[in-house]
Amino acid sequence: MASTRQSMAVRPGEILEIRLRGNSASTGYSWEWMNAPLSGRPGPVRLLENTIEPDPIALNDQGHAMCGSGDTHIFRFEVLQPGRFQLAFGHRRPWDSIDMTRMHVVEVEVVAGRAAPDRGLG
Repeated sequence: MASTRQSMAVRPGEILEIRLRGNSASTGYSWEWMNAPLSGRPGPVRLLENTIEPDPIALNDQGHAMCGSGDTHIFRFEVLQPGRFQLAFGHRRPWDSIDMTRMHVVEVEVVAGRAAPDRGLG
């Protein structure tokens, strides 16, 4: 199984975005947050969004992803607590609990201070 790592530094209240390349539509494999806290228990982050974006160049005339095209799995988290922690993601088919092809680990350090105000674009 292939494994990758990355490190990020964020402030409490910031939005942490993890983007992972995949090919969900034609392979059935997708990225899953593997070390999510148990239901009802607080963790250092809160999942805000979990989406898949098809590659823009691989859309058909109706705007749908074509078979065999790649995509990007996007996880957005709100950072709740200071400290250090890991977010672990596995690339697997949801119905197959054994076969995981890739693992991606994000080392997160939440540094002191407040999140910068959102000034928008432009």
